[in-house]
Amino acid sequence: HAPCAQAIEQADDRLLLADPAGDPRFAAHPALGAAGGWHTYAGAPLVTPQGWAVGTLCVLDRNARSLSSRQQHALRLLAEQAVAQLELRRASALLDLQGNTDEVTGLWNRTAFERRLAQEWTRWSRHGGDLALLAVDLDHFKHFNDLHGHPVGDEALRQAAQGLEGSLRGHDVLAHCGAGEFSVLLPSTDTGGAMAAAERMRIALAAVPWVVEPLTASI
Repeated sequence: HAPCAQAIEQADDRLLLADPAGDPRFAAHPALGAAGGWHTYAGAPLVTPQGWAVGTLCVLDRNARSLSSRQQHALRLLAEQAVAQLELRRASALLDLQGNTDEVTGLWNRTAFERRLAQEWTRWSRHGGDLALLAVDLDHFKHFNDLHGHPVGDEALRQAAQGLEGSLRGHDVLAHCGAGEFSVLLPSTDTGGAMAAAERMRIALAAVPWVVEPLTASI
């Protein structure tokens, strides 16, 4: 029932110009109907380069007024700038993700993990509480790699990562820090909680359908 929905649905270069208070399409909208008192709506769809309409840039006024062709053009330009900024931010986030992600397992890499650890350590230093760190080392992984080859070793790392990740809480931080080594940061977790997390990880690894032979870990 919102004008923005109509502007998104048309998803072309047209502006949606309407009087929300007098347009029956928006009569059911509690903020835009006659009771809402809005008498001018102008909305430009935000359309990505791929053609997706992801929102609108709109102006509203309680007074009835029209937009000149120059103002309509300006609104379109502002919408294009908004999309450009969204695309720039998305590309930046993707680059940041690629720089922080281990390419084999998809987990955080060592650099990203150490940065997060420093943040949690600073928070702990200021506020206290509990904080736990676990080091997970797949047993004899170098021998496993030498015996079966790196492609099989990479698949085993992915299986281990999935098993470990599935045993942790949503706010725990798991990273692949090199070879068969993983690190786990457990915020707000005391020694007992860390021991329980380690046991969950051990059980999860034991349940993994390993690609060639079972792997265990020292935690």
